[in-house]
Amino acid sequence: MITGLDHIVVLLGDIKAGAKACELVLGRAPSWRSQSDGAETVLFTLDNMTLELMAPAGSTPTAGRSGGAPGPVQRRDQMARRLHPRLQRSHW
Repeated sequence: MITGLDHIVVLLGDIKAGAKACELVLGRAPSWRSQSDGAETVLFTLDNMTLELMAPAGSTPTAGRSGGAPGPVQRRDQMARRLHPRLQRSHW
């Protein structure tokens, strides 16, 4: 039985659009942004978990890698259909 959840990672092609949509839906600015080793990351720290957005960045081998995500991954378009209706207006 799952009793807690530390964070969820959402893989995106356009992290700026994803971060903007999450700011709109969550009503808060990101708590952290970083870029290293071929990935750009934006974190939204909530009361009981963290939402981590991640996208390829730069031209390193890591940025060009495809597939093989380390955990359950849901496609952005599938997730958008299930989230708040304001996402439809944000063009995420």
